[in-house]
Amino acid sequence: MLRLPYGTSDFASLIQQDFWYIDRTNYISKLESLGEKYLVFLRPRRFGKSLFLSTLAYYYGKQHADKFEALFGRLAIGQQPTKSANSYLVLHLDFSGVSTVSRESTYEGFLAKLRQGIQQFAISYPEVIDADTLSQLLSITVPEELIGAFLTSLHNQPHKLYLLIDEYDHFTNELVSFDLSQFQDIVSKQGWVRKFYEVVKTGTGRGLNRSHFHDRCFSRYARRPHLWL
Repeated sequence: MLRLPYGTSDFASLIQQDFWYIDRTNYISKLESLGEKYLVFLRPRRFGKSLFLSTLAYYYGKQHADKFEALFGRLAIGQQPTKSANSYLVLHLDFSGVSTVSRESTYEGFLAKLRQGIQQFAISYPEVIDADTLSQLLSITVPEELIGAFLTSLHNQPHKLYLLIDEYDHFTNELVSFDLSQFQDIVSKQGWVRKFYEVVKTGTGRGLNRSHFHDRCFSRYARRPHLWL
């Protein structure tokens, strides 16, 4: 019986549990050929954006090298892998679910999602971030300072960082509709969202190799990412 993976966005689960999977891994080599440091995916809901970012996380994350054949062997990229396969430290952030009911909840929700991503990174790469370093990082309460300190902690690592950001403007889209003044404040020149992404941009010159962002193509904010990137 055909098993449809509706609502499942973890690539490894789909492959390992024999769900129906449409192979789009041939696009990985196409993305690499672009030579761009920032790639933004704009597609409608349920188009598999989160699943594709998950696919990239498994493909580029060096911790998954021993599972490469099992995960990708039957797929297009498994037949012709690129030199970058399983060669990166991957930081995967997901900013969906950030509460926008108040300025405080937006800020704390964003910070919490950032901390979760860094915690998962430390679990994946304990040889890179030890317990003491992780504790110091998680004590930082300013998003741009936290991501800056995180990038600094990777300076002596031989592997470059691959940053994946899921739903990068999900919460700001809500603010456009329901709290425009807060939206303008946080993405303006002194806004903390803008400052966060400015630090990410600066990181491209210090070992951060590439970033991927995605959100829905009908998002008013997503059409203007240059406002803050």
